[in-house]
Amino acid sequence: MAVLSRVRRGLPALAILLLAGSPGLASAEAVEARYVAALGGIAIMEIDLLLDLGQGGYRIRTRLRTRGVGTLFGQGEQVTEAEGTFRGIEPAPARYRTEGAWRGTFRQIVLAYPPGTAPPVLQRLEPPEAWLCY
Repeated sequence: MAVLSRVRRGLPALAILLLAGSPGLASAEAVEARYVAALGGIAIMEIDLLLDLGQGGYRIRTRLRTRGVGTLFGQGEQVTEAEGTFRGIEPAPARYRTEGAWRGTFRQIVLAYPPGTAPPVLQRLEPPEAWLCY
């Protein structure tokens, strides 16, 4: 459980950066972090995080991949990205993408967010029946 404790300690700082949206943070350098999830002291997963607030917008990327003993239960890797701008302090999403392969099955979802309050548009769903898995 030590890994969860380290992740929890990092999350408040990440949340503050996400929620702040102040002009001072708009020019901040990207924040990157890497965590290794362990069970009983044995590595099972690696997690990379990127938070980039700049040029009036944001980009968040996570990358998960099995590691060490975790690969015995199934190999996998997934990358998720979200991008957008700010309307005042409110995030205005522009694009969301997640893709990866778990146990040999590739999945990809891409959403585009039109300006305003229109619902997101599904641009790609691979495989087409992937929504049935969630």
